[in-house]
Amino acid sequence: KQDEIWISAERGKGLEELLEMIRSKVYAGSETLDILLPFSKGDLLNLLHQRAHILAEEYLPNGTLLKVDIPADLLNRFREYTYEAI
Repeated sequence: KQDEIWISAERGKGLEELLEMIRSKVYAGSETLDILLPFSKGDLLNLLHQRAHILAEEYLPNGTLLKVDIPADLLNRFREYTYEAI
């Protein structure tokens, strides 16, 4: 079956595969974005920490730079903060 993974807690085998399967199910339909949030948008930062998968977070002089897997239902709310390095 496609959704089966053999694991052994004793040997530590299959755990990474299990975590990857869980991530793929939880974040299905999500999109990976680089987002720069101004420090004044702490409420949005909190929302990302609650609902998205934070891949990286860095504090810059002008805000918090994040790489996130963000659920589809939040995409429009964060599009204006999309960051592209020059």
